[in-house]
Amino acid sequence: MVRHIFPWLWAIPALAQVQLHSIHPQGHDEITYSFNVPDNTSQSGSGPIYFQMNSTRQVQWFALGQGMQMAGANMFVVYTSGNTVTVSPRSGVGNIEPLYNKDAQITILNGSGVHDGVITGNVRCDTCLQWNGGTENVNSSSSPWIWAVKYGDTLNSVSLSESITQHDDHGVMTIDLKKATGGSSANPFAQMARAPVSSSEEDPGFAAFRSTVKRKKTAHAVLMIVAFVVMFPFFALGLHILPSKWTVNIHGTFQVFTLAVVIAGFGVGISLARQIELIDSYHTIIGMIIVPCLVLFQPAMGLLQHRFFRKTGGKGPFAYMHRWFGRLMIILGIINVGLGFKLAKAPRGAIIATSVVAGVIAMVYVVIVSWTGRPRRRDLPIMPLHTVALGVALTPTVLHTIISHYLNRKSLHNKPNVHITYDEGIQIVRQFLFYASKHPVEDLQAFTRQWAPSPHWVRTETITIPDKFLSSAADAVTKQLGPKGVIRVGGEKWWQWRGPSEELKGEWIEMRNHYNQTEGAGGHCNRVMLYIHGGAYFFGSVDTHRYMMQRHARKLKGRVFAPEYRLSPQFPFPCGLHDCMAAYLWLLKSYEPKEIILAGDSAGGGLALSMLIIMRDQGIPLPAGAILISPWVDLTHSFPSIVEDNPGDYIPPYGFRHKPSPAWPPPNADDILEMKRMSRQPIVTAEDVKKVIPQPNSNAEETAIRGYTVHEDSPPPAEHAYPGQQQAPNPASLQAEPDNIHVVLDGKTVELKDQIQLYTTNQLMSHPLVSPVLQPSLGGLPPLQIMSGGGETLRDEQFYIAHKAANPTAYPPSDVYLDENDPTREALNKYEPTYVQFQVWDNLCHVAPTLSFTRPAKYMFRSISQFGSWALARAQNGEVEIMDDSALSAVSSNSLEDEDVPGPQTALNSPPGAPGRSSVGKAGDPLPAFHQYMIRQRIDKRGQVFPLDPPSSYPVLQIPPAQIGAINPSLIRMWLDAKKEWDIRFAKEKLRVQSRRLKELSHGFQDFDGECPPPSSLAARRAAPGVLPKRHAKKNYGMMMWSGWGSKHDERRVEMEKRAEASGRRFTRVSTDTGQAGAWSSTPATNPQTEKATDKDLANKSQINGYTAVSRDKKENLSNGGSSTARMSTDPETVSQNLSQKSAGPILILPEVNNNKFTDENASTRALFHAAGSLPMKSDLSLAHSRYRPSSAAGSAAGRSEMLSDTASTVGGDKDSVAYMSMAPDTASTRAVTDARGVISPIMAGENGRRSTDTLSVLSTAGRDSMSHREVSKTAE
Repeated sequence: MVRHIFPWLWAIPALAQVQLHSIHPQGHDEITYSFNVPDNTSQSGSGPIYFQMNSTRQVQWFALGQGMQMAGANMFVVYTSGNTVTVSPRSGVGNIEPLYNKDAQITILNGSGVHDGVITGNVRCDTCLQWNGGTENVNSSSSPWIWAVKYGDTLNSVSLSESITQHDDHGVMTIDLKKATGGSSANPFAQMARAPVSSSEEDPGFAAFRSTVKRKKTAHAVLMIVAFVVMFPFFALGLHILPSKWTVNIHGTFQVFTLAVVIAGFGVGISLARQIELIDSYHTIIGMIIVPCLVLFQPAMGLLQHRFFRKTGGKGPFAYMHRWFGRLMIILGIINVGLGFKLAKAPRGAIIATSVVAGVIAMVYVVIVSWTGRPRRRDLPIMPLHTVALGVALTPTVLHTIISHYLNRKSLHNKPNVHITYDEGIQIVRQFLFYASKHPVEDLQAFTRQWAPSPHWVRTETITIPDKFLSSAADAVTKQLGPKGVIRVGGEKWWQWRGPSEELKGEWIEMRNHYNQTEGAGGHCNRVMLYIHGGAYFFGSVDTHRYMMQRHARKLKGRVFAPEYRLSPQFPFPCGLHDCMAAYLWLLKSYEPKEIILAGDSAGGGLALSMLIIMRDQGIPLPAGAILISPWVDLTHSFPSIVEDNPGDYIPPYGFRHKPSPAWPPPNADDILEMKRMSRQPIVTAEDVKKVIPQPNSNAEETAIRGYTVHEDSPPPAEHAYPGQQQAPNPASLQAEPDNIHVVLDGKTVELKDQIQLYTTNQLMSHPLVSPVLQPSLGGLPPLQIMSGGGETLRDEQFYIAHKAANPTAYPPSDVYLDENDPTREALNKYEPTYVQFQVWDNLCHVAPTLSFTRPAKYMFRSISQFGSWALARAQNGEVEIMDDSALSAVSSNSLEDEDVPGPQTALNSPPGAPGRSSVGKAGDPLPAFHQYMIRQRIDKRGQVFPLDPPSSYPVLQIPPAQIGAINPSLIRMWLDAKKEWDIRFAKEKLRVQSRRLKELSHGFQDFDGECPPPSSLAARRAAPGVLPKRHAKKNYGMMMWSGWGSKHDERRVEMEKRAEASGRRFTRVSTDTGQAGAWSSTPATNPQTEKATDKDLANKSQINGYTAVSRDKKENLSNGGSSTARMSTDPETVSQNLSQKSAGPILILPEVNNNKFTDENASTRALFHAAGSLPMKSDLSLAHSRYRPSSAAGSAAGRSEMLSDTASTVGGDKDSVAYMSMAPDTASTRAVTDARGVISPIMAGENGRRSTDTLSVLSTAGRDSMSHREVSKTAE
């Protein structure tokens, strides 16, 4: 007991030999650091030094480091496991977790450990005098050292590279190493290890350091307050009070002087921030934005205006930019002064005095400006759409967002906007779309089509998809459209014309290290994502979305393939759908369906869903699953959320509008009708075209400008306005009368003649492949993950299709659309429900992964990779290893952003949920069990998962079917109001463009054998001179910066993966299917009552209908799309001759027989190759490299094909499904076809062999005796 009360008695012998110097960090008396420099080290300048780290309070970890800041510091972190102390040497790399330093040479001395609750670490360091980042002067009287501490439960780890979380407190202290010099003990702390002696008095060196910091704080505050609160506003008022040539010179001189004061204050502030490690604080960051902007832009804009004034005597655009930019900077600077007061904990008197002065000057400024008269408003010229102009246009938005964010921060709690990165991202995208609307569509397309380089750790490869896949895809789309659908789109040839490019290109995106481990090493990747990018169908490219796709590839540890599909309005529906289908068929050349995941965002999500429907109906093998991120599935905009106030989204409430150009808008419906009539003439002259062009000051000109006609005396139309269904045009004529949309507004019928959507004509907005929400059924699809933002404009339609897919018969379209698309109601009742994981993310915007640098987006990427891996594992009946980010480190957080407490949220106008509902998991957790084919989840901004309320509580699910697909009059009113403003502003441009388009159309209407392409299509006017655009491969610096911002997180993760791999730490986890959704099949699941078929149907289903049956060839180089040829059969008669026309049994594809070995086993196998319903043996087919694909019975009898089939149902298709040859001869042959229909008695437990399911699911009408009386009987029908 005496030893603990008087510990210094035990220190006397040690002090006689060594000289120790101890110090407490300021405000932390429970932590003590003691130092000793041996005499030999002090004299020679080389050798070891000793230090002790001691804490009398439980901590998670505490640390000591050499240097003034974390960057380049030589650090030592102490944490415990039981009574064992671990001292981890680390290197500081900035304001992130320090890295383990394997080059450090330290020795843990006796006395280290945990004794009576006291943590002690005695260290001898042999590399502390020189390290990679700095040196130490052992004779210094003011050596800088840093310290940090994290309180909480112990880490319980002995790993030297254990991950640590952010500190609770840290600081800098100065050590007088002269006071620590003396002695030569091998363990100077041996006698004081249990309870170190320390001085509680402040070190003189630290007192000097604190005095320096105080002086710098005062100088910085005075300089900045005087500049922003007094000098800038006062000298700006001089031009308003005494406007003259001399005043301008005085104004410029004094403002340059003020700018010098700001630069001086900024330099002092940066020095101070680096010294006390506040470089990443909000005050510092805002200051680093304001001062460079002032220095770079404000003097330049003032000088440009001065030169403009001397030439013209007036004010130019730079005068307004200089004035308002300066005002914005002053306001932002004054706000930052307040943030500085808060950071420095300034006295209340200083805050009040500054506020009073600022308020008085603000009042004087407003009064003087108002008294002198404000200048007349001028329309500033529109700057071009390129990176520099975009930067100038977005800078005020960035600064305004920073100010409003911190002024309204408390109201943002429980919203994703509480994160400054998310708030800035939303505002930047919103302002970008508004700025782009002032430019033609072609400018936006060109800007987003520019090249953006990929990071060095990402491997990309551009390929060209061969024409044969385009032909196969065109056949599938044509059959899906049917004869009537082909007429409605204007024909079947024009949309196969590809324009200037003539080729369909795509890009492989994958992590370079993953590629080296698989394809680069001669292996085969079994995780492929086909990603369809979004962009409202008319802008965007692989370059704009690569930074998102590379993260999908990294987290899935797979490959992403993205096609560069054609964009509207030059290539409207179904051009993009055709290209995406061709990309999928091309992938089937080298990958099995079970190895492919389909994904898309926004318009890409709508395309992906339409692709799945075509695959289902046309017998094309379905992929393992699909991920739809904020899919756009209702172009009629019939759901309520589209007209509600959505402040959390960036989509314009009035839709997309652009300055008139040759691409958009097209001539109105009246003009097109005249052109169609002219196309019947053998010759179209210039005079004929002139008659169609509206004459000046005529009603036709007025209609052409405003785009609609008001019918006051006509009877009102039906209750609902269904696009394309309001009139009854001749279905057999391509020159049918236009079915314009008629809507009742304010008691008057308004006939819309201008095209609304850029993707397709008004008549086709309701087509089921354009608006998949109007499909008769969304059943029979692979598992879907549908992600919706709770604050986005399109949330209602996403909510609806998720439930429609999981319960198709409960959410049918209206009778109008059913009569048009499924008159017999066969498709409505045919398919079983689709498994759906539906996630609503609280208050998030449309396609939140676009803001990949934000925390909510990181959780979304985790959820996507988890679902994708689950779907692949289910389809492949195995395990899929994916990245485990939580094993590397938690999503970076900021304590200021986490101080709000989460509460229950509701979405989509639902009633409040039960109060206090607790979380059921975290985003990215393994999938729970499906309930009624659905996993319904709500996820907050922290990634916490909550269950959604029952479907009956959501008004969107109670909407009557008659309202789905009907034009919303409120939305039309908003669109017309916004359109009116645009039409007035660009009336002359619109008329000029439409007249030019009519002349161009006269060249092209007769070039497709009587077909009528949509008026906006490039195909409709391709014969006109000078119409075809030229492609320019130009680097997009703006997109490069945005992508770089979005790639920072991935870059850090790649580096962390390398470190984890080097240290042997696991950073992946395995995803498996636990049977939540049953067995996978690449053919759609149908209801049992629809499986009955006639002999005629069965005969038809055994044919290929001329399509290409694509087989996989592992030897082919996937990237060489043009040279490789898959094994295929294109002749339906040749194929069908080898099939039984009457057998209703399955088509069984058996492994190849080795004809050179006539063993008993081969003899029995050979006999099965001649069984009815089996494919003929191919002697040149290698089992290890290729696969037959049987015909599929998927789809209904109307206009459907059996193009490809289920590879999972084939036998002997890969090395995992080959029957093992070590079994008995009488069973070896039939083991390969176990569980297929026609094979009796399943394989018993313990036997090797893979089971296969039937692809046709059709029973024989003359079924054989099942031979149930036999105990064991294995054969095939």
